[in-house]
Amino acid sequence: MKTKYFMALLLSVASFSASAAASIGNAKVTDFTLNGQAADGIAFSTGNGQSGPNGNPSVFNNVFTGSWNLLTEIGSNGQVSSTPLNIAGSGFDVTFSLAPNQKTGVWSITATQSMTLDLVLGMHAGNATVSFLFNDEQLTAGQTETGTFNIGWFNGGSNIPAYSNLTMFYKDAVLTPGVSPVPEAGTWAMMLAGLGFLGFAARRKNAKIRQDDLGGSQVI
Repeated sequence: MKTKYFMALLLSVASFSASAAASIGNAKVTDFTLNGQAADGIAFSTGNGQSGPNGNPSVFNNVFTGSWNLLTEIGSNGQVSSTPLNIAGSGFDVTFSLAPNQKTGVWSITATQSMTLDLVLGMHAGNATVSFLFNDEQLTAGQTETGTFNIGWFNGGSNIPAYSNLTMFYKDAVLTPGVSPVPEAGTWAMMLAGLGFLGFAARRKNAKIRQDDLGGSQVI
């Protein structure tokens, strides 16, 4: 059973200038969904979850505690920056698509092996990062899990900002016992070629047996 977290506010700066700062605004757990389900928790910070070579989990880990690892980063143009990491022997494919308004869109994640893990998606916009937790998320091998997102917090001018970047983190990844991984495309090709060779060899063997039974006469 998933644990629901209360919404928490994180401020990563010790002091504020005279000008207005970004705020949580109307952000809520339903702003990020996966398979029709809202996030389990939300955290607000004026930091950037994408700072540093391995991301910056400090923007949320005072709320979503644990040892978080970088899964992948998505840039300002919505492009996944690199192939996501291999986690516990499973590969991942992540997609991200922004709507023309630059404030909403869709995303997906696909694992090559079935597993359970905790996911945090930290979206940066308007000099703030709002992080969304999906706790004990179950991924099925080869099945694309789809979701939506919406920016609801405010920038310093009390307006809803446009998307800047997204950083994905994970922890507690455990493979689901008894579920085989989805073979790679190359593996399928090798398996089919092997089956074809075995079938050909079996036909040759049967033809030879029939030929011997007929005293060496040709079998057509």
